[in-house]
Amino acid sequence: MASKTHGTAVVSVLASPTYGMAPKATVLSYRSRVKSDPDALGEDCKSKSGSMIAQVALINQAVNDGAEIISVSQSTDEELKWAIAHALSRGVIVVAAAGNEGEDVFSTHSLDRWSGVVGVGAITTEGVPTAYSSKGQGVTTAALGGPVLARNYESGQNEPANGTSMATPMVAGFLALARQKWPDATANQLLQLLTKTALNNEGAWNPYTGYGVASLGAMLSTDPSQYPDENPLMDKGGGLAPSPTAEEVRLYADGLVSPSEIEEDSSYVYRGLDESQLKAATNSYPTHIGTSPRYHR
Repeated sequence: MASKTHGTAVVSVLASPTYGMAPKATVLSYRSRVKSDPDALGEDCKSKSGSMIAQVALINQAVNDGAEIISVSQSTDEELKWAIAHALSRGVIVVAAAGNEGEDVFSTHSLDRWSGVVGVGAITTEGVPTAYSSKGQGVTTAALGGPVLARNYESGQNEPANGTSMATPMVAGFLALARQKWPDATANQLLQLLTKTALNNEGAWNPYTGYGVASLGAMLSTDPSQYPDENPLMDKGGGLAPSPTAEEVRLYADGLVSPSEIEEDSSYVYRGLDESQLKAATNSYPTHIGTSPRYHR
């Protein structure tokens, strides 16, 4: 019931016909498989160690299903480098909650520690960062963290909900509306738009709200075609090497990542020159030797 309550609140903020950010958006909903109790979740749908599995598969499935924006209000301890590379290589924007631990995001299990991902922090109704919102190099922007009135399926009552999980679908909704307003803009240009138009009194990136509070009005009134077709979030710093790197994203797109490193992507085809992959026990993917677009450009 806890996961049902949380998921309903999140998707309602995104696409409720009465108060959602993008009420006409088409929503594809995915649920992680769990090893035991499907409701064994901590606050803000934070997975307990080892309780949640298959988020790699869900991200890959969403990309293959044609999603343009993936909104994740859940943490994970999975290795997601190649799933994120897959999304970025297909022009899919990934938006993720920074978390509610009030800690540096690189020490948590937030998805926003990965390159190219929009990390969302939470602010109060007064416009200041909340005490619970995690901070650090992974944070890209911020939005209102609540309270949002949500149905509690355990108590049967409508109760207030707060968290970066509530801020995340707001930002995803802003990006969906910007996608609708500027259909010719690339995903990278929309990310540039988000970062360039954010409200930031300091005038520079900060660890609490990133480039600033997301501004829907500015996003819908500023043509993103003026910005470069480059993802501004590929190197988040923080003393860690970017992962995935821009080159790794290109390798994925070109089919040059070893199949042994790919998990749960039904669309992947190995197109490199390693002929041993034809009979490799670790290769369960279609293999077309020497057909990578990189060899024929």
